[in-house]
Amino acid sequence: MQNRWIASLVVAASLMIGAPALAMGDSDPVNLGEVQQLIDAGDFQTAVAKLQMYVDATPHDADGYNLLGYSYREMGFFDLSKQSYDRALQLDPGHLGVHEYLGELYLKTNEPAKAQAELAILEGLCGTECVEYTTLAAAIAAANP
Repeated sequence: MQNRWIASLVVAASLMIGAPALAMGDSDPVNLGEVQQLIDAGDFQTAVAKLQMYVDATPHDADGYNLLGYSYREMGFFDLSKQSYDRALQLDPGHLGVHEYLGELYLKTNEPAKAQAELAILEGLCGTECVEYTTLAAAIAAANP
């Protein structure tokens, strides 16, 4: 547990140091499409640095916090991921992507009942045919063979 806490501090510190350098080197605003490409390539550390700049500049955009939560989750920083998802849901309680990704976080943290609750929320928001519902349902099924 202490090692995870130390690792979280190290990543947070490196991101704080890296973000100003990125900001000084980038005259263009952060583009979520470009960040999505970084995420797709598995470059989560760079994605997190850019997303942190993005949410600092646009603090009312749930999409930025959703992608930040996803990136933190993929890096194994589950507390930071949850905080990002919680902020996104404060901004947009009906954000389908956040509910899907939060459910997947709950599966990773061995909280299947909470993942099921997110699935139920998705069903209420978009039914059982939307991609977020079907993706989370498949993840839950895979976690419970």
